[in-house]
Amino acid sequence: MRLYGSPSYPRFTRTPLALAVTGGMAFAGLAHADVQVTNEEVASGVESEEATLTVTQVVGGIEHPWAVAWLPDERMLITARPGRLYLVDGDEVTEVGNLPKIDAEEDQQTAPEGGNQGGLLDVVVHPDYENNGWIYFTYSSPGDDDSVMGDDEYGTGTALARARLSDDGSELTDLETIYAQVPRTAPGRHYGSRIVFPGDGSVMFSIGDRGIRYPSQDLTDPGGSIIRLHEDGGAFEGNPFIEAEPGNLRPEIFSYGHRN
Repeated sequence: MRLYGSPSYPRFTRTPLALAVTGGMAFAGLAHADVQVTNEEVASGVESEEATLTVTQVVGGIEHPWAVAWLPDERMLITARPGRLYLVDGDEVTEVGNLPKIDAEEDQQTAPEGGNQGGLLDVVVHPDYENNGWIYFTYSSPGDDDSVMGDDEYGTGTALARARLSDDGSELTDLETIYAQVPRTAPGRHYGSRIVFPGDGSVMFSIGDRGIRYPSQDLTDPGGSIIRLHEDGGAFEGNPFIEAEPGNLRPEIFSYGHRN
């Protein structure tokens, strides 16, 4: 089950209570509430073309839930855009610590014009998790003055990282940044970002056009592209520009011309 829609404005509602529904389960987002397992039925007799559904809110109180991943033992990982990761184990919810530095504007009312869509984004469990324990996630990474496009003094970019859970699930361990978008840019929107394992030893994820548009057609810039890497980092063989001329074309780009 995945939560789809804009990272800034949930598809189903723009009220303070954001209810994201997929496959008859729901995760409610309500700012500043305590996060807890609720298992509360919120709708029944919902008709679709294929079935009649009962919708159950599983977890309540998460501020802007963004993605969900299931571990093999049926525990759930849930990302929250403001930069929090939760582990749901039965009736217990643990906020997972030791995340990398994440750039997220928590107050949408004070966010830059157009709204800041950055934060902790997608999370995916490696297909061979039972043997390697890797969890992959994307987030908006803060930059520095030397990596920012244009005249802005501060920028952000989409980054892909992987880590393992500690034995008690309270924090991430073995944290590695696999990829970080450079140049970073100032608009706080259109980060992407979804992660896929195609099954060929690579990992793919999306970076949005960052609200600037033209990087999507610039093969020297990863903005507006699908990035394809080895699972431990580095451009994957067979990418279309891995040996292209001129040599400054990005070998990590798999496809380009995308918006978000």
